[in-house]
Amino acid sequence: PTVLNLVPTMMQRLLREDRWAAADLSSVRVVWHLAAPCPAWAKEAFIEKLGEEVVLELWAATEGNGLTIIDGAQWRSHRGSVGQPVGTDILILDQDRRPLPTGEIGEIFTRMAQAAPPCEYRGTQNLEVILDGFSSVGDMGWVDSEGYLYLADRRTDLIISGGANIFPAEVESVVTQHPKVKDVAVVGLKDDDLGRRVHAIVESFDEADAPTIEELTSLCADHLVKYKAPRSFELVRALPRNEAGKIRRSQLREERGG
Repeated sequence: PTVLNLVPTMMQRLLREDRWAAADLSSVRVVWHLAAPCPAWAKEAFIEKLGEEVVLELWAATEGNGLTIIDGAQWRSHRGSVGQPVGTDILILDQDRRPLPTGEIGEIFTRMAQAAPPCEYRGTQNLEVILDGFSSVGDMGWVDSEGYLYLADRRTDLIISGGANIFPAEVESVVTQHPKVKDVAVVGLKDDDLGRRVHAIVESFDEADAPTIEELTSLCADHLVKYKAPRSFELVRALPRNEAGKIRRSQLREERGG
């Protein structure tokens, strides 16, 4: 292939293939990855294998209300960013829809310089449009002084535990470092003391050779501050996914008490 379009789950699976190190990928000119946050270790491994100029990340929504792009070199100098806007205006707003200063986390609102064609999805509501054309799909994030956008997580996935904000993507990027972890979903479950407790639901490559709870606990303790580390882990055969292959987080929460 000369062009690869991948989601982070596919990247992690490729990296864990025995043939990866010796694979000849000289024909690959561009790798686009998109659709979900990519763990830093996986992105760095792809850049090392293919080169900074080959690995590109696209952040956008199906609704066509904005996009950003970043290449490997830019990512290394702005680690964690999804790039600068392309033909897109970005606003970061608080819960009262007031603009936030540079570096502060809020809800991401975007507007294309040229309006995208109107679209409608059956069974869902159209995006609310505010402030002369800006709309949001619910992503949280911030912008740095150079205009690079960084994602925190979806507003609906944010976990508030003991008064602290915890973004599942940060915790998931640590858990997926374990070589036996195929994928993970981190959710907030009801807790009488904390309001919500961090719970990690783990899918392993091989049920007969799954990571132990002790291994996962130790891994998180080494890479996360204490309040962000999962207070409980659960091993499952397979994580539920929608038609687009994305994990059904709301279903996981509801099945465990909401």
